[in-house]
Amino acid sequence: MFSGHPCLTGSIASNERQPFNDRYKITGQFAAFATDISRTAYTCRPPKIGVPAGIAYRGCDDKDRAFAAFKAGKPMPSEICGLVGGKKFDTCVATNNFDQCLGGAVNRGNRPACSTDHFCREDYMCQSLPPDTPGVAKVKGIGFCSPTYFIFQMRIDNHATPWASAARATMGAGFGAAEEE
Repeated sequence: MFSGHPCLTGSIASNERQPFNDRYKITGQFAAFATDISRTAYTCRPPKIGVPAGIAYRGCDDKDRAFAAFKAGKPMPSEICGLVGGKKFDTCVATNNFDQCLGGAVNRGNRPACSTDHFCREDYMCQSLPPDTPGVAKVKGIGFCSPTYFIFQMRIDNHATPWASAARATMGAGFGAAEEE
């Protein structure tokens, strides 16, 4: 088990005339049974936040943030403490006030690790960590899998990162964000 696995079974009811109205009906859960976001146990994040079939998620702990599992000459771990967004980002978009709220909209969270030899699933992209991420030199050439619809909010071309800004949004925690982050 690692962050990024699907965790729900279900069926899709297709609407051939309006494919954007297809519906996914959850029929069961087969992994990630923790009830609250945790640093040690996996929760199943629901499809309503944009992850078809759900997604297993575990928050980053201090060892994850320091990339402690990544050791030279050893196989790449399955997950990495990358960047996650959430509902806080929606407020940034709605207010168009990125300078004041982006720091609270992007957090660190475990994602599947990827590289030129280890690909993401077909609907995700391999994204590099921003160069100002603490300890990033330890994981040179390794990125994290991110949904393609997060491209805008996860830009690394001079957007502020959470650890470079004192600004924090006041909205509730979003995908992958622990309440104390």
